[in-house]
Amino acid sequence: MPQKHRTKPPQRAVSKDSAKAVLVYFPENVVHAVDRIVLSEDTDRSKWIRKAIREALQRRNIVA
Repeated sequence: MPQKHRTKPPQRAVSKDSAKAVLVYFPENVVHAVDRIVLSEDTDRSKWIRKAIREALQRRNIVA
């Protein structure tokens, strides 16, 4: 059975049309710690980092 083509991304997905890639360097121990977390939370590194940034902005009452 053919898969249906999505006309819009699922909720919380990032569209390349409305996003910007940012290269960030982290110490290896930080990357390893984040990787352990994302495995336990069944997510991926990019989603986890985006969520952490959104939460940090919310704590500062910054709407983005």
